[in-house]
Amino acid sequence: MTTHPEHPFAAFLKIVGKGPILSRPLSREEACDAMTMIIAGDVEPEQLGAFLLLLRYRGEVAEELAGFIDAARGSLHRDTDMIRPDIDWPSYADRHRQQPWFILSAMML
Repeated sequence: MTTHPEHPFAAFLKIVGKGPILSRPLSREEACDAMTMIIAGDVEPEQLGAFLLLLRYRGEVAEELAGFIDAARGSLHRDTDMIRPDIDWPSYADRHRQQPWFILSAMML
């Protein structure tokens, strides 16, 4: 019997995919590590699909989003003279099909 080593991204799937009682949100550091792997293309397509589906089903958690933003910012190659945003505003489809109030909020700003 040949055993294959576990893919490094499997650890993140185990955290968020243990069901409603045993799963937990990723810490900011874990979310950053997971998103860094995703951005680098070091994740299998099936793993990415499962990960995104689990996150969408469970809903957003501020600490996870902050970690994802940390990874995205770390992957950008930008000059120090560039304009820096004052706010990072995530927006994606809500599984509850609520109205996109973030658009109105952005217009009011």
